[in-house]
Amino acid sequence: MLSKSLVAILVALPAAIALTGALALLGPGTLQARTLPVLLLFLPVWVAAICVAFAFRSAVRAALW
Repeated sequence: MLSKSLVAILVALPAAIALTGALALLGPGTLQARTLPVLLLFLPVWVAAICVAFAFRSAVRAALW
């Protein structure tokens, strides 16, 4: 369980940052118009990535995902 927690902390945060950052840069409209929706989307994406990390049977599989 500790290893899955470390994977969730160390992998989920950068993955959420990368996903929402790509959405902010590649989405339609101006960057100023996309900033607030992307910031509001960040927390649910991060929580979902943490939940997915705990859904795997081992920490290695979670990290490779």
